[in-house]
Parts: sequence; C-alpha cells; structure tokens
Amino acid sequence: MAKVAVVWTLGFAVSLPLVGRLSDAFGRRWFYIGCTALTLIGNIVAATARTLNVLIGGIAIIGLSAAGQLSFNVVLGELVVTKDRGPFNALVLATSTPFSIFAPVVARGFQLHTSERWRWIYYLGIILNVVALALWYFFYHPPHYRMLHVNGRSRLNLLKNMDWIGIFLFSGGLTIFLIGLNWGGTSYPWDSARVLATLLVGVGTLIGFCFWEAFSPTGSVYIPMRLFRNIPYDALVICASVGAMIYYSMTVLWPTLIGSLWLTDETMIGWYSVLSPSQPCHTAMTDVSSSVLWAEV
Repeated sequence: MAKVAVVWTLGFAVSLPLVGRLSDAFGRRWFYIGCTALTLIGNIVAATARTLNVLIGGIAIIGLSAAGQLSFNVVLGELVVTKDRGPFNALVLATSTPFSIFAPVVARGFQLHTSERWRWIYYLGIILNVVALALWYFFYHPPHYRMLHVNGRSRLNLLKNMDWIGIFLFSGGLTIFLIGLNWGGTSYPWDSARVLATLLVGVGTLIGFCFWEAFSPTGSVYIPMRLFRNIPYDALVICASVGAMIYYSMTVLWPTLIGSLWLTDETMIGWYSVLSPSQPCHTAMTDVSSSVLWAEV
C-alpha cells in the first residue's frame, strides 16, 4: 500500500515547479482551470477503478494536478494585499480542517456506512472539483498572456526558449530517485541492483541538472542556482526538507502500524489515525481505498 501513498507525492513533487514556472510565463488562469479539470478526471478514474493498477493511475493523475490546487497561496498573493495574506491563508486552510484532521474517520465511514463504500471518497472529490472548476472559470481572472508580455512576444517563441533540457533532467532525476526510495526495503532489499541503480541514476541526473543550470549555454534556466547562494533561502529549504521527511513517512507508517499491530475495528483505526500529526487527507483516504480494493481483487 506504500506505493499508493507515494505515487501522489511523486506526481506532486515533479509537477509543482513545472506548473509554477509555466504559469509565471503564460498566465495562471488556464493552468489552474486545467489542474482542477485534471483532478476531476483523476477522481473519476479512481472512483471507477476495478483493479489496483487503475486506482494507482487515478491517484497519480490527482497528484500531478495537485500542483495547481495547492498553489492557492500564489492566488492569494494576487487577490489580497500583503498585510491581509496571513489571515486569508489561515481562512483557506481552515476550510480543509474537517478532512485534513478527520480524513481517516471520514474515509472509513464511507467504507462502512455507504453502499458504494470506498468509492465515495472519490465521488466526494468529483463533487468538490466540479464546484471548484466552475468557481475558477467564472471568478478567477488574473493577468493574461498579453498583459504579461507587452512586448508582443509570441507563445511559440517563449516555448522554444524554455529550458526543456533542465526540465527533463529535474523531472526525470527526481522521479527515478523517488522510485528508488520507494522500492528500498519494501519491493526490493536496499542493497539490490534495482534500488541502487535507480538511486544512483536519480542522484546523478539531479547533479547533472545542477551543472546544466549553472553553466547552461542557452542562458535559459529552470531553477536559478543563485537561489542556493542565499543563506536564508537555503535554511528554509533544509527545514522544509527535514519536516517533509517526518510528514510523509508518518502518513505511510502510522496508519499501517495501527491497522497491522493494534486494532481490527475499522472505526477505531480511523479515530486512532487522527492522532497522527502528519496524516493529510489524500493519504488517509487513498490508504482506505487501496487496501479495500486490494482485498477485493
């Protein structure tokens, strides 16, 4: 079941910098609408899945599209003056409280008390994303492409000058490296050729990405290396990285331990899972759906 939890994280990690970079260049409106539409498609795929592989595919689509949806703080920066961004950010996050905190209980409630069982997890996603799609379309009108490029630069010219080699190296290296981390100790031993090869190739590709960005002959960069000469920025990245290690490891380990070692009652598993300080909505719900579908097939 760890694969199901990791596939969302993998999709999100790869797509977040890509969506940020491209939406900066081309305008955010259609990227955010597109990400919401893609999330809707992912929920439909997951809701209708009959095999675990199809469910994983749907969750991967949701993870890829989450980059746009979880960049709401960028939208707040456009809509709200600086002094009010803190309270509005808290307000947006507060709306997710019922599911962020009680997701394990909600997911197991769907499983135990509805005729469609775990599929209601994704039916709920379909409903929310249909509403969100309408709201983005009718009410979100940020600066469009022509406003961002008053010099008349064409979209085709902008695409040609994007750092596609850097994008490929970053996305490919990160994907391979995270796959190796996921395989290690679960699918294969840590010292197996498969795990070592993916880890080494992933790290090597990311190192190659850093060299490309630092000495790119084209002058176009995906992630400027000068950012990493900024000590406060580096400190923030390190703190966020260490925090994320705890956050995402607990999303997989805590519910697995509870279900495997301590409890057999599904309702109590849900309530005990709430105690984890690192149990986000997507992981809690996909854990239930994948476990049940795996048992069914």
